[in-house]
Amino acid sequence: MKNFPFGLIAAENAYPNPASGIVTLELPSSATAIEGSLYDLPGREVLRISGTGKMDVSGVSNGIFMLNATADGKSFTKKIIVNH
Repeated sequence: MKNFPFGLIAAENAYPNPASGIVTLELPSSATAIEGSLYDLPGREVLRISGTGKMDVSGVSNGIFMLNATADGKSFTKKIIVNH
């Protein structure tokens, strides 16, 4: 896992990516829950997530998105590609 200053962390992996259904986010072992939003490139929120590191993108249109999320009080951003 990469460590960043100021309370930032990096999600180890997001798979499958590109995705068409459920995306799994590998988080640090200390993380028990995640909350965040998936944004399209113009910055519109298209999906909110809350839970254990899985999100369903089956209702999201094809494209490139940015996931901004927090796990255990630390933030990260991950690029997610949706391709049905």
